[in-house]
Amino acid sequence: MLNTSFLLVLLVMGAWVFAITRPSVALGSEKGLAPCPKSPNCVCSGFKNGPGYIDPLSVTGLPDPIALVEQILLQERGMKVVKRTESYLHVEVRSRVLRFVDDLEVLLDPEAGLLHFRSASRVGYYDFGANGKRVERLKGQIRRVKQARGV
Repeated sequence: MLNTSFLLVLLVMGAWVFAITRPSVALGSEKGLAPCPKSPNCVCSGFKNGPGYIDPLSVTGLPDPIALVEQILLQERGMKVVKRTESYLHVEVRSRVLRFVDDLEVLLDPEAGLLHFRSASRVGYYDFGANGKRVERLKGQIRRVKQARGV
């Protein structure tokens, strides 16, 4: 008979392995962001009536918003750029303790002057608001840069 501690270790290791692998679900691209699943571990500004909706951010007047977002994110620990184009950024966000990985995506809509965001956990059902807080913190940092530049 297996020890409960051993089973717990196996469970955590299994979740960790799953969390570090890239998701098989489609993420976004320069063409658009994927909608959030119904689970409360994702936020997205691309679908107004969808689950996990958050507001996009106006970036009118900023010369290269994607480069700015990348610069802001790379100042934080646990961030790794997976893909970057002039209108799209995909960053893996690794948690400090259990090393779980979330996917953060930013999409520029140049005609509307908006940045759209999607942040989602790869594992688990709840994220205790971590993805929403991450995006709101990022939006606040972008707002401070806009204000400092007088935009």
